Amino acid sequence: MALHTLTVTDGRGDTTHLPDWAAQFVILIRVLRDRGWLARIAELLRVKRQGGYVGLDIFLFLQALMVWPRPDRRTRAIKAFDSACSFCRSQLAAVGGRRKWPGQSAVSRFLSAVPAGLPLLTAGAEMLRMGVAPLVSHPDAQSRDTHGQSWHVLDFDPTVLAIRQRALPEGEDLPAPDRRVSAIAAPGYSGRKRGEVQVSIGALQHEGSGLWLQTMAQPGNALVSSMLGAMLGSIGPWLAAADQAMDRAVVRADGAAGNILSLQAFAEHGVHYLTRLAWYRLLERPDVRAHLRAARWLQVPDSGSGPTRQAAEMGTWPWAGALPADAPAGLREARLVVTRFAADSKRGAGHLQEGWQYELFGTDLDASAWPAPELVELYYGRSCLENRFAQVMAELGLDKLFSTNLGGHWLVVLVGLFTWNLRTILGAQRAGPLPAIDQMPQPRRETVLAAPPPQPACAAEPEPVIVAAPLPQESQTPQPKLNSLLARLADKDWSAIVARHPGWLWHADQGLLCPAGLVAPPHRIRIKDGKSPALVFRTHERDCMPCGQRGQCFGGARPYRYQRDVTVTVAGMGLSKADLPRHPTAQHTRPAPVSDQPMPRDWQPPLPVPSGPWAVQPPRLVPSVLRAGLAQAMLGAAVRLLLASDEPPTPPPLWHARSAAQRQHRRLTWTQRLNRNALSPDARVDVRLTARDRWLLELPIAA
Repeated sequence: MALHTLTVTDGRGDTTHLPDWAAQFVILIRVLRDRGWLARIAELLRVKRQGGYVGLDIFLFLQALMVWPRPDRRTRAIKAFDSACSFCRSQLAAVGGRRKWPGQSAVSRFLSAVPAGLPLLTAGAEMLRMGVAPLVSHPDAQSRDTHGQSWHVLDFDPTVLAIRQRALPEGEDLPAPDRRVSAIAAPGYSGRKRGEVQVSIGALQHEGSGLWLQTMAQPGNALVSSMLGAMLGSIGPWLAAADQAMDRAVVRADGAAGNILSLQAFAEHGVHYLTRLAWYRLLERPDVRAHLRAARWLQVPDSGSGPTRQAAEMGTWPWAGALPADAPAGLREARLVVTRFAADSKRGAGHLQEGWQYELFGTDLDASAWPAPELVELYYGRSCLENRFAQVMAELGLDKLFSTNLGGHWLVVLVGLFTWNLRTILGAQRAGPLPAIDQMPQPRRETVLAAPPPQPACAAEPEPVIVAAPLPQESQTPQPKLNSLLARLADKDWSAIVARHPGWLWHADQGLLCPAGLVAPPHRIRIKDGKSPALVFRTHERDCMPCGQRGQCFGGARPYRYQRDVTVTVAGMGLSKADLPRHPTAQHTRPAPVSDQPMPRDWQPPLPVPSGPWAVQPPRLVPSVLRAGLAQAMLGAAVRLLLASDEPPTPPPLWHARSAAQRQHRRLTWTQRLNRNALSPDARVDVRLTARDRWLLELPIAA
């Protein structure tokens, strides 16, 4: 039997060895420092505080947090990481040229002081586009249409971080309850996730390269139109850095962006869009139904995991009177594409009609470059964004709340996505020059599933001009019945009534107001046996077309609704149906058309457009392989750090001021704040990296 011996030694005496995971941290910081990006990040992350650490110190802490291997998949807490690196804090700080390493409390205080707004949005856009130009401009990271033209496909989608709220006891001897997440989260629809309140994290990603281009945080359900307007402004700079044209970029978004305000944001920034629309009332019109029966339906290429869809051109929609007077010219009309598949009952998004489930899509892409089947295939390609969200949560652990301040949590997510980009960029450098592999384009093929009936050969008659009748103008004078009804309802406890409807308010002179400030008029009196009488307020989808929150009000987990009802119990008030105004006055009146000019048709059937000769080519770059290559290079890597000659000068006595500014307690400049924790000029940091991968030892620093 072999003899085994065990020798136990105390390794606390040698502090030059850093943990294995610190090798990747050293490599990332070395690249950032030598390319000048670390100094630029220090300028971008300037947070106004009274003393304490600066943005560079917190960035180094968060950067190390992102490369730290979590003990389990659900752990990415700042407190746990602070305990894990307690024995090597000074060495980690010296990697970034700093003297001290912030602790858990210092990081939490800094995150609570980060303001959420335009400065953080601008800083995030510049950080996330550092070094992305060579990769996003690669031919294999772009899509090609039927004419062989290259396109940058961007994906936008807000994801929800749901937060559970435990029950708070109440009593006479207990202080008033105060929830810490009330400043960052708000009630809303959380989808499949469980939670009473939530935070929305919006992201913009380049599909072909898998690089993140922008991120943003909002409490509750994101107002998609405002988030889009804020994030689309960051597209131009990285397109210019990659020497790409703006008219070759298209943003894919789900049905939450299918409203006038979101499409107006696309038009204002000059970006093409592709989104799902929920205007299924259009399918109920007799002329549209006749068009659907006689349309030319083509098979949509799919992966075989779902129903086989058919697609057809739907024509154009000029938005009629829903546009404001100063709307951009590129928003005057939208191209509509419709899909269908046989269904006995409704499943997922869409509208069930005559044994078919229909879906509508809106875009401004050219029909010859992106025919209907290829356009629908392009839209469903956005499912890769959901997979990459899951990958980010698994690799970086961003599926938790890091700060109860919106700006602080936003900053942590920003650093995480920046780490993701940096890993992908370094993985591409490790793979060497990525040549564009030439591949002959394949001819386009289409499968016709239903062809329109042949038309008799006859002379075409001129289409008559349809002149819309003037819309009746709604009276601006409140009706007597409405005044009487509002006066009788003014005494009710509306704070308890609207508590079930977040964002809704009661106005004594106007009535019930939705979160967008539009009036929900009283619709009917509901009287049921055994229940108290109730007054139903109703808003219609057609009246809310210009509102950016329309998708949240009329969509959701339940089947699509064309009206939104809010029910109020009116027991003991003696109301009857005669008390309702016959035509309740709404605050949002539609503008009257000009009577002496013909109005355009609100729906125009499609015109035949020949498509390009080639098949559409999706991106062929696999970014996950690039990140995996970097992780493979880091296996077995070890780092030792020796810090010498870092003796700070002896400070003068507290009673002696070194300058007039110190004596007057003037505010420090940003440079002075940054230099407080910097290593002395005489400090010597000796970093020794041991690795098996030769590329890691000879890492090219130049971009």
